[in-house]
Amino acid sequence: MGFLIVGAGALGGYYGGMLVKGGADVTFLVRPRRAAQLAENGLVIRRADGEFRTPVKTVSAGAVDGPYDVVLLACKAYDLVAAIDDFASALSPGGAVLPILNGINHIEMLAARFGRERVLGGVGMVNAELSPEGVVAFRLAADTHISYGELDGQHSGRCEEIRAAFAAGGVPNAVSDRILAEMWGKFCGYAAVATLATLTRARSGEVAAAPSGAAFVRSGGGAADRGRAHDRRPGAPRRSPRSGGPDPAGGAVQSADLRRTPPRAGLITGRRHPPAFCLSSGERQ
Repeated sequence: MGFLIVGAGALGGYYGGMLVKGGADVTFLVRPRRAAQLAENGLVIRRADGEFRTPVKTVSAGAVDGPYDVVLLACKAYDLVAAIDDFASALSPGGAVLPILNGINHIEMLAARFGRERVLGGVGMVNAELSPEGVVAFRLAADTHISYGELDGQHSGRCEEIRAAFAAGGVPNAVSDRILAEMWGKFCGYAAVATLATLTRARSGEVAAAPSGAAFVRSGGGAADRGRAHDRRPGAPRRSPRSGGPDPAGGAVQSADLRRTPPRAGLITGRRHPPAFCLSSGERQ
């Protein structure tokens, strides 16, 4: 089974590197700068328990060969359209695209281009970043699990082959019969964390350690209740945020109260944009 890894950043670099480690036939589709790094230093994955370094095969856009049985899509969402054009001709007739992007919409984009029967769903969990030197560096000794599966939930021989390839490289992985639900689960969790990070201009650890962090996170539950109460989609029930009963008045979105006063600069040292909520004082800004 031949793999084309689109992107050799943290996600693509780690999963692709582990496939190489397990003996799979792997090629990376990368930009010229990343290709130069990989040619000079190899693919380097650095974890708390050690470092893995290996030479890898690379190709550039416009020079993709193939065919490939699996295209592991690990680019950013804003690069998706260009990436599809780059690898489309290299996917084998019976091959599959395995995207591990955040979100959901990319599934329909891929299905429209290749057909749903050639698209898998995927969820990757890697807490790492690509350093300026091109090293895939893990922040924590965290889970690196990947799950994937057919969109219709059926078991398939190709998913079993992918499972065996990841297992040979030491990657915890599983074939899922409910992959779309898993994708939604990750997306909803990410959306909640990203909302907190945007409002506070802080990472999750900073929020948790701040004096008002826990209270602010708990307050999000009330905001969600109010949001559901004022859901204006056709056919959505009107619920009162207090009683849970019908809410005939509807109401404005709760985000309006974040605009009552303009944000002040300098609330968190070093942040370019001021937060909407000050973690140290517990006050809305």
